[in-house]
Amino acid sequence: LEEIPHDHHTKLVLIAPATETSSAIDGAFAMLGITSKVIRDAMEDVIFALSGKKTDWFSVRRAMKNIRASVLWVHDEDDLVTPLADAIKVKEDQLANVQFLITKGLGHQKIYKDAGVKNSIINFL
Repeated sequence: LEEIPHDHHTKLVLIAPATETSSAIDGAFAMLGITSKVIRDAMEDVIFALSGKKTDWFSVRRAMKNIRASVLWVHDEDDLVTPLADAIKVKEDQLANVQFLITKGLGHQKIYKDAGVKNSIINFL
């Protein structure tokens, strides 16, 4: 959306997005037990070779500053896949076009099926 023409009439719902690619890589490496800085650096090099951009460019937080759409960001406090801590940084940016719905106890899976979340999304749209 960042690079597509749009305005404040455009609506965007983000549900537990992978806010920071670097956090997603950290999580994957931790899950796989990979601690080697050499392997991490090689991953960064591959990303740059394929995209021409450093990993930190692939950041929803960075992109949000260029998005004019009305955004509903839904995230759960107990999400172990996409850390709430990354989303909180976006919330702290206090972007006028972004509203947050932060739930508790749904994690990364149940958030997609929760009736309250579904109703909030429908009302937003």
